[in-house]
Amino acid sequence: MHVLSKKIEYHWPRNHGVNGPMKNWADYLNIYWQLMDSFRSVESPMKNLILINLLTTFPKLLVWIYNSVIFQKPDGNTYEPIGAVVVTCLENAHVALLTTLPGVMGAMIQSRVDRIKLALATRLYLSEDATEIADVRRFLELIKRRPFEIRILRLIPVDMNLPVGLLSLCTTYLIVLAQFRG
Repeated sequence: MHVLSKKIEYHWPRNHGVNGPMKNWADYLNIYWQLMDSFRSVESPMKNLILINLLTTFPKLLVWIYNSVIFQKPDGNTYEPIGAVVVTCLENAHVALLTTLPGVMGAMIQSRVDRIKLALATRLYLSEDATEIADVRRFLELIKRRPFEIRILRLIPVDMNLPVGLLSLCTTYLIVLAQFRG
């Protein structure tokens, strides 16, 4: 998607001026179509793996955070040395980053698609060739009908909301666990 975005932006009039209509819109449209086909072919197994990762990591992460935050006994003695707590916190951060990485990657790809839309809209606005306008409109319609998005069980979006949602869920349950302890 990055390469396609750069190719389309290369012809962006803001950078190179309008020197007449582009002849390879159909090629770019075909590349986008093939990228979406490739993505759709691996989407189902990828969504299942992301779901399994989330379901297995959340309890582990919650227990680690709980043990890291509440590491003192009621009499004031610590369960573990502070070094062990620091290592546990770093391990928590590592697990959380690995779990939310698909969301970050999805957001990066969506950002590229948005840049393609912007370049196409600019070309649509500045072009005077009727054939090119029709090609660009067809490309924009295809992007609208085949957007890049991943949802697990049609409920959980795999984008930048995934890390925030996981953090929110962990915080909520950590508060609940802390209330039961106290």
